[in-house]
Amino acid sequence: MGKIGLKRLIKELDSGAPLKRKRAASLLGQYDERAVYPLIKALSDPHPAVRNAALDSLIKIGGEQTAYMMLPLLRMKRELKNSAVFVLKNIDNKIAVSALLNDPDPYMRLMGLRVINEKTPKDLCPAIEKLFSDTSVAVRALAALVAARLSCGSLLERLDTLLRDDQWVCLHTLIALSIVKSPESVKFIVPLLNSSSDSVRLQAIKTLGLIETEESKKAILKHYQKKLKPVEREFTVCSMIKLGLSEHIEDIKDYISKFLSSSEKEKFRLALKAIGDTKSKGFTRELLVIAGSFDQSNPEEAALKELVIKTLLELNPKEELISSIKDQNLPFIAKTISIELIEKLGIKSAFKHLIPLLEDRSRDIRRATVKALGKIGASKGFNEIVSMLSDPDGHVRKEALIALRRVKKPQTFDSIAPLLSKEPYSDVLEEAIKTLLVIDSKKFMKIMPLVSQPTKLFIAQYTDSINVVLELTHDPDRDVKITAITRLGRFKDRRVVKRIKELIKDSSSEIRRVAIMSAYRLGCCKKELVCLLDDEDEWVRYYALKVLKTEPVLDEKIKKRLLSDDFPPVILEALDTIRVDEIANYRSELIKLLKHEDQEIRKRAQTLVRKDAAHRA
Repeated sequence: MGKIGLKRLIKELDSGAPLKRKRAASLLGQYDERAVYPLIKALSDPHPAVRNAALDSLIKIGGEQTAYMMLPLLRMKRELKNSAVFVLKNIDNKIAVSALLNDPDPYMRLMGLRVINEKTPKDLCPAIEKLFSDTSVAVRALAALVAARLSCGSLLERLDTLLRDDQWVCLHTLIALSIVKSPESVKFIVPLLNSSSDSVRLQAIKTLGLIETEESKKAILKHYQKKLKPVEREFTVCSMIKLGLSEHIEDIKDYISKFLSSSEKEKFRLALKAIGDTKSKGFTRELLVIAGSFDQSNPEEAALKELVIKTLLELNPKEELISSIKDQNLPFIAKTISIELIEKLGIKSAFKHLIPLLEDRSRDIRRATVKALGKIGASKGFNEIVSMLSDPDGHVRKEALIALRRVKKPQTFDSIAPLLSKEPYSDVLEEAIKTLLVIDSKKFMKIMPLVSQPTKLFIAQYTDSINVVLELTHDPDRDVKITAITRLGRFKDRRVVKRIKELIKDSSSEIRRVAIMSAYRLGCCKKELVCLLDDEDEWVRYYALKVLKTEPVLDEKIKKRLLSDDFPPVILEALDTIRVDEIANYRSELIKLLKHEDQEIRKRAQTLVRKDAAHRA
């Protein structure tokens, strides 16, 4: 867009149609500072969509002039002031902030501190530190907090003054110190535990809990021994847990119970830490129930569940977990989690208590039980695991197969083999194939001819057994054979190379084509592929050339022959093999191709002729 476009868009901002005004406000973001003033006027538009579009465009334009033009808005009505703050927070605002911090009006100095963002450079620290002595309490308080966020060094140097200042300044300084977490600040914070202000004491307790030093631990522990009000005592307990002093809390179990049921996520995390620190296995059942109640679709709750699981794994409450799986009143999700923990911890003593759960109504419990048995007692309970191959749920059958693969008992082969013809789920079928191959690969090869075509096709697609793939390349079914040949390229083995060489000479052109691609993946059979450049099938010639186009075996004689091929794609591939320094060797062939019926061939030939002329010059 040019200048006329800018004028038109500015005019559209006064249109009676909101959609037209919104479009104009959005498009003005493509311009420079000439669009700033019209966009500022649009911030007062009656329609919110127009105002939002104007905000976005002002941020896109950004720059020093935009920042300066926002400053007058800070003195206007609340909506415009908030808009100006939003814009300033999202653009490079150093010069504007510097001006605000030095403004004679304390309100504007306060606004300057409010709009400081992550882009604000640290060289503004001196201006911010100067405000520690400001006449305005609000300015001094916010200056301390902003100094911490920008890591301004002199904050710690002025602690004695700031913490003795007005209560509001003192509170903000304590919050700032909770961000900095400097061990040097502890000696200044500790005296505030005796402050007459409840708010100051509570914030001092909270801040000390975030600075882990021997001095802070000693101070918090001493404070805990005082006769405290319930709220202050709870704050102290929270800080003690953070500092690893849970064992010193007399009624820690009461606090753990309270925090576990709290809606505050921070207190819930503290409860888990306290459980881990004090090895309180008595909360196992409650943790299982809580973990089972979390909504997995909620990222925050899913993360909390993982934290509960981690706590239980570190706690390793063997007896409590065994008791939980025998508990008839435990919710099924909690019981499933308990079984999964038994499996992860490898609690072998839980074996006999798991067996009855194979008949549970919940498929999740049966699945988790089979998986657990597979780890802690697959050999001991393999008969029970075999019986689960007939379970109505595919997930259960899959875990049973994985468990039986660990056992590798030959007698299980005949129980698994029927799944090859009746298993409806591909992932379960894949596990059945893997398990049969591990148990007895020779026997599996013998039953392969009896397997249905769809199953053999699946085996060809997913098996990692060289022997099986090689066998299937002889299969009478065309699709199975082609799929198996395609998979040959994954295996670097002499037998595979030998088989590919045989397939390159197959009577079926389709088989020859697929064999070429497998040879390409393995980087083998170059001499055999040269023979295919004269193949009767045009696509076989094309794929062979595509694989060999950068190989030394492709000499001048072969290239000249290919340039006269009757299949255009082959000619085009042959043209691509000619280097600039050897074009002259093919001049007569290229001249003929200038009259070829295919336009692309004529174009490529002409390009090579021109390159040759330029090369000669």
